[in-house]
Amino acid sequence: MTVQETLDWASAQLTDTTEADLAARMLLAHVLDCSTTELFAHPERALTADETERYRQLVARRADHEPVAYLVGHRAFFDIDLRVDRRALIPRPETEHLVERAIDAARRWHSPRVVDVGTGSGAIAICVAMHIPRSHVYAIDRSQDALQLAQENARRHGVADQITFLRGHLLDPLSAQVDLVVANLPYVSEPEYASLPPDIRLYEPREALVAGEDGLDAIRALLDAAPPHLKQDGTLLLEIGATQRQAVVALARQAFPGARVTILPDYAGHDRAVQIELRWRDDARKTHRL
Repeated sequence: MTVQETLDWASAQLTDTTEADLAARMLLAHVLDCSTTELFAHPERALTADETERYRQLVARRADHEPVAYLVGHRAFFDIDLRVDRRALIPRPETEHLVERAIDAARRWHSPRVVDVGTGSGAIAICVAMHIPRSHVYAIDRSQDALQLAQENARRHGVADQITFLRGHLLDPLSAQVDLVVANLPYVSEPEYASLPPDIRLYEPREALVAGEDGLDAIRALLDAAPPHLKQDGTLLLEIGATQRQAVVALARQAFPGARVTILPDYAGHDRAVQIELRWRDDARKTHRL
């Protein structure tokens, strides 16, 4: 079949999945080792028998809701391309906003020490290391498989020497104080998880998504553990669910009395991150004394 005929066939096979036409194009571009633009430019190109068979296998897996990112083995994130597979959660566009804030915050220090809690594929740690060359980043995850994937991505982007990979729960493996804590922890509640699309429930690591009945178990534990690990002028950035603003702000103020707590919206205007700045606490005290 030609490229166009193949795409038409695939789209028909994927009618029960999301973004069927886009998935069909991305999978075919992967098999033919070309861009999706080239598919449009050469719709008459005929596929070989081997290319057709490989493509049919990928389409069958996508029809079973396996995420396209896992099928092609990589995902664009921020300004890098990451290897992804079932060892870790697929990086989301929403988390790019957290990365932007982390990079901006890290510029406050000449040689910042940054920790990425629950690093997964290494997306946050690698972006910070690449954009802040003087930084040293600690990437922590309790999954050895996820850490191996993050190390592969760090080597691929040339920042492995800038990142220390630590296995453990939250901040437990961290022995040094840091300037900046960044965390995209699980924040899906048990009831919410049951209603997630099959692409997520059937393939992505459950432990990277679910955090108890209210979705706050991991965030609650991190905020409780964080104070001794942050320097006096430190900052903590957390990704949150769009409905968790009030609860997380209350937890943040309890853990860090007097700190400035700011809600950061994502590009769609939804509450997406919480920024906790300890420097604000110190400045406020100085102002009060004056």
